[in-house]
Amino acid sequence: MDALITLASSTADLIPVAGWDHGDGPGWWIVIFPLFWLVVIVGLVYLFRGRGRGGRWSSPGRETGIDVLERRFAEGELSLEQYRERRSVLEEER
Repeated sequence: MDALITLASSTADLIPVAGWDHGDGPGWWIVIFPLFWLVVIVGLVYLFRGRGRGGRWSSPGRETGIDVLERRFAEGELSLEQYRERRSVLEEER
């Protein structure tokens, strides 16, 4: 037991805690400060990377037939008559 106490006290002397040892050295801040910024940077990358790819915030699933039809009509590939005809067919299938 005495050996354990001696080991713990000698280990504590190797790692001074800022403000507790009244000595020179950065103490625990040399570990905590870089870890804090690492967590902030990783969090920001995760947040923006997820949004860029459509991550969690996009609607899940595939594009429906009506979505494709509306997109093609908006791009001018279909006339109004073709759009109405195909839309009615798709709505009947539901």
